[in-house]
Amino acid sequence: MMALGYDVYQLLNTKCLSRRTLNRLRQWDGFQGARYEMAVAAMFCRLQWRLDYPRKNQQGRRPEFVATHGPTGPRIAVEAKSRHRSGVLHQPVTASAVKATTKEAGDLLEQALEQLPPDLPAAVFIDLNAPPGDPGDFDVSWWVDMAAMMKRFGEPTPHQPDCFNAVFVTNYSYHYYTVQESPRGQSMFVASTYPRHSFPAELMTDIVRAVGNYGVLPDERF
Repeated sequence: MMALGYDVYQLLNTKCLSRRTLNRLRQWDGFQGARYEMAVAAMFCRLQWRLDYPRKNQQGRRPEFVATHGPTGPRIAVEAKSRHRSGVLHQPVTASAVKATTKEAGDLLEQALEQLPPDLPAAVFIDLNAPPGDPGDFDVSWWVDMAAMMKRFGEPTPHQPDCFNAVFVTNYSYHYYTVQESPRGQSMFVASTYPRHSFPAELMTDIVRAVGNYGVLPDERF
């Protein structure tokens, strides 16, 4: 709740709160996707990016938002997807076995790539929505699984570049805790070796740092 409150505050303070996303947050079946989208949006706002959300009737590919770096001007399209899990975050409990994390994450990434506009650099965020002990404390097997997921999309070349500049795989699993204090989230960053559009390395480094520090709230006394 504190992380959500801080995100809402940041989005309000920078005039980047999407009313459509806020309405989805209030809906039983829309909460999970809206919550993750707001988390990603707030990270960009904290780094002085301005956000432009697609119009409801906008045609063509529509990412979650397009961010413009206020101080320097570069733009980047951002798409965010959160993995649904049986019995978690308002999802119904199903009798079927939970699919492999790699397969589901790959499906979400494929859906996200279809939303990226062809004329902008792009970053994709995928949240695993898994218990903290599920992927482990970034043990080797989890890294291997995510590497296998990326191989599903082939190796880019200068003549056939990736449509994305970076893929962020996160596991912000605070909602699995009740009275206990939740641990820090986990994250993994994959940069394209041959992206379709260039993007300033220093700005990407800032985004990587923001993703890794998500959930750290200012300790202020009033």
